[in-house]
Amino acid sequence: MSITRCSAPFCRIERERRSAKRNSSSSWSVQLIFWTCPVALPTPCRSTPWLQLWQGSSLILINPPAARAMLERVFEQFSAQHDDIGQILAATGMVESCNIEFSTFGALDPWIAVLERLLRSERNFPSATVEIRAYAALMLATMWRQPDLPVLQECVSRVALLLNKTGTVTAKADVAVQLLQYYDFSGHFASATSLIAKAAPLFDDPNLSLLRRSSWLIFVGYHSLMTGADRDGFQAVEQAHAIAQEYEQNWVDFFYDVIRVFLYLRGGEETKAASLLDKLGSTLSEERATEVMLYNQGRCMLAQLRGDTGLAAHFAQTCLEAAKETGGAYFNILGPAIVGSAFVEAGQYARARELIHDAQRLSAGTCYEPYDALLLMVDAYSYLVEGKLSDAHRLLSRALATSRSADSDHFFRWMIVGFRRMLAEALRAAIEPDYVRSLIKKFGVTPESADIEDWPWPMKICTLGRFTIVIDDVPLRSHGKAQRRPLDLLKFLVAMGEREVASDSVVGALWPDLDGDAGHAFESTLHRLRKLLRRDDAILHVDGRLTLNPELVWVDAWALERQLGKVEQAFGNTGEARRSLTDDMAEGVLRLYRGHFLAGESDVSWAAAMRDKLRSKFLRALYLIGDRYEAGGRWEEAAKLYQRGLELDNLAEELYRRLIVTYQKRGQLAGALE
Repeated sequence: MSITRCSAPFCRIERERRSAKRNSSSSWSVQLIFWTCPVALPTPCRSTPWLQLWQGSSLILINPPAARAMLERVFEQFSAQHDDIGQILAATGMVESCNIEFSTFGALDPWIAVLERLLRSERNFPSATVEIRAYAALMLATMWRQPDLPVLQECVSRVALLLNKTGTVTAKADVAVQLLQYYDFSGHFASATSLIAKAAPLFDDPNLSLLRRSSWLIFVGYHSLMTGADRDGFQAVEQAHAIAQEYEQNWVDFFYDVIRVFLYLRGGEETKAASLLDKLGSTLSEERATEVMLYNQGRCMLAQLRGDTGLAAHFAQTCLEAAKETGGAYFNILGPAIVGSAFVEAGQYARARELIHDAQRLSAGTCYEPYDALLLMVDAYSYLVEGKLSDAHRLLSRALATSRSADSDHFFRWMIVGFRRMLAEALRAAIEPDYVRSLIKKFGVTPESADIEDWPWPMKICTLGRFTIVIDDVPLRSHGKAQRRPLDLLKFLVAMGEREVASDSVVGALWPDLDGDAGHAFESTLHRLRKLLRRDDAILHVDGRLTLNPELVWVDAWALERQLGKVEQAFGNTGEARRSLTDDMAEGVLRLYRGHFLAGESDVSWAAAMRDKLRSKFLRALYLIGDRYEAGGRWEEAAKLYQRGLELDNLAEELYRRLIVTYQKRGQLAGALE
């Protein structure tokens, strides 16, 4: 392109320059000229720092390193001229270019001091646009590098206030993206949600570049990831990617893929996550530390889900090294909080705690303090896995209390493997039980074991002593005659134990006299039962086999069978058992066995078989536990055990005999004669 062909645009640039200080919105016109006429400034114009400022600013979105090189030279010119507004705009552009590049942030340090000094003294901004961009830049720089500075919160408040005032649509849109970034990175999700609602109309403005809309959508996708709105997250990044493809905005590709990776991992879709990670790995640039960190974070989480602890720890270490290279405080707090659990699962407890404690020191007194609950949770996890329950419970209590008071539970979503184990332990130890149940329901956490009776199961079926169905903590009432057959189907499935049952077996047991209509009766009854239970997925019917969904339904009879199996395994040999183990086993068996299976409700063969099996195992468990009590001279405990057993089964002659022996051993002959 010749100078002659560019003469008209540069004449216009000169006109814009003359009004730049009076009307900063003209800067966007000049930037547009540079985008449409990307040539070097003519020699006479190079001595004009304002023109170079606009040219450097026009490069921020398309070539951040080149923008910084030009803006740094321009800043020196403005500094020599004592032009505060020029210095502010140049420094603002420096920060914006680092944030747009999103790779390393160490270069921000000198600009924090510059902007803080200039903004303290400058009060006569030429426009709201200049002011809001400057405060947003200082907000970003301190967020990344010095989050403990008091000026950070001053900037956040100022930016939020100015966003509601006048200014160009472009500037307000850019700052809305930056403020959303701050809110979500620092854990202020309520503020982020409010901002998304308020700022959304900006991005529908026909005068706004679609490129800026794609940036907004990427951060909306991240917000959805953090708040559990997975569907919204996928939708947002899909829209961002479509825009980016049309305008060849390639930087969006990485974030489009990596946010989907985390959404897939959290949803348990390992295959889809692995495929995307392979794609990311094939184009990964080792020079972009942030991308290296996030990629290895995804690899670490995938390895954790697959149970490959060694590989997870390897990726965790690479992730942390890249986080350090970024120089961003956010990544050096988030990284250990997320991948620290990988070292726990690899048995590297000291390493995990060192990382957590370093991150806690870094976040203390900063905008990142909301991460403390997650850091405490991972710390507690390290002690639980190591078997140090006292320390684990102490830290778990602190983690839950901190999360509840700071409303920072969203960060627990990053604990992709150990979180449900910690929730289960909290319920077992009665640590913040109501809050824990609310977290389980909020996040839709499934239990790692069906033995956790206190888990807020969507459905509980009680068959020992009295038949009861509890849905979402509310007993199902008014079974009625019309529901008899569906309930028979449910009872039959329970009686068959924790296994899949062939449809033919169900038909043979419940409709032995029907021939051609038996299949229809079965399908109709299954449909009615699912309707009664209020969710189709409570009963799984795959390849002609039925079972109750173990992630949704807790059954007391099945829990009892598992507990009785533990007693047999622990005491069914001549080895000595710990005193506490004996007590725990006794308490577990007696808590679950509240009466005989479907007592008084059905004498059909399949119910009777389950009833007799459980009764026999129950009595054997009492005898095994009683033997341990007697061997240890614990006659009082043995007596209570046998007495409780007789209350549940007064026909067990062996229990009477054993109870009499306990009276004799304690010298209570009158009690023995009774």
